[in-house]
Amino acid sequence: MLFNVKYVIYKDYGYTLNYELLYDLYSPIVGSEAINLYINLYHESNKQVKIAGVSSYLKDFNDACGHSPIKFSELRSKLEAIGLLQTYLQENINQTEMIYHFLIKQPLSFDNFINNQKYRYLLIKSIGQLNYEKLEYMYMPSRIPSDSTNVSSTFEMIFDNKELSEVKTFNFDKLYQNIAKNTSTLIVISNECKAIIESYYQNYNLSESEIEHIIYGCIVSTENTFEVDQDLLSLKFHEYINSAKNVSVFSNINLHRNAAMFVKNLSSEQIQTIFNEYKNLNSEQYLSAIYKTPLSSDEKETIEVLRNSYKLSDYVINLLVDFTIFKTNGKLNRTYICKIAKTVNGLNLNTLTDIYNFFRFKNKDINELNAKSSSELFKQEAIDWENI
Repeated sequence: MLFNVKYVIYKDYGYTLNYELLYDLYSPIVGSEAINLYINLYHESNKQVKIAGVSSYLKDFNDACGHSPIKFSELRSKLEAIGLLQTYLQENINQTEMIYHFLIKQPLSFDNFINNQKYRYLLIKSIGQLNYEKLEYMYMPSRIPSDSTNVSSTFEMIFDNKELSEVKTFNFDKLYQNIAKNTSTLIVISNECKAIIESYYQNYNLSESEIEHIIYGCIVSTENTFEVDQDLLSLKFHEYINSAKNVSVFSNINLHRNAAMFVKNLSSEQIQTIFNEYKNLNSEQYLSAIYKTPLSSDEKETIEVLRNSYKLSDYVINLLVDFTIFKTNGKLNRTYICKIAKTVNGLNLNTLTDIYNFFRFKNKDINELNAKSSSELFKQEAIDWENI
């Protein structure tokens, strides 16, 4: 017996259709037909509220839209892939019916959309760099007069709760639940690994499913259990992010860099988060993320000199870039950074920890520094910035 295929459409309370975002951001990627289907689903959801209790058949909807079942499936898949639609299926209801449940998702804001590097790449590929820059200008925040002062309260000013500083954005409890559904083995995720996950989740707008998929490729066996390998996790994230072709400018990343790291003690977790960003971005990407603009030819050439002439790894260059910019009032001074690079090579400093300690303290044996506690380190003589 043939199934009677019905459907129900859902959308969040208070949702209103934003045509500008749909046509400016999504339509160039998935096409106008897919966007029109999305709009038809939206309007159909309003009708279903009025005719509650009356069965809605998918064939009737497709006929009204002029879609064959194959065409509907093709367009629906595009909407699902770009995050505008989720589809759930109930089968074999009373052995005669099946019901599709369509959940309409709101379009991302412009900032959230372009923070997803894959979406941003596909958009630029579809409309071209010039039209993309026009969109950036159109969606630019209101231009407040330059002589005005921002007197808005910050979150920390109003919600002064030390506990909130420990709250992570990523939902690790849900991650553990999802992993438990697929394996009966306990998987250990260290705090260092959680910091890496949190950094990528915040900076690259990765979905929970993308992160979960990456984690499955980083699980290693130990004596008593299974755990996520920190180095492998960094590598897999790095490979995944860079799989989007030609994406070398990361102007929308919010880095955790902190000038205080060179003059006082930060927590080990803060330092590790900063070091993870040094390791996970190449030097062009890191400098672009600092300035929030594409790099100039001179800036690119400076990085190439450090990489090719001084044989420095990108993560070392990123640390040198941070130190130099903090030291030279926001500018990348090639003479100064090359002087530091020569000193680093001359002292045979290879690891981030060694170089970081050198930047903070002068004329102290690196191994001795590493062996001391943080409180002991802080008592050491501070570096003479001008005479490096």
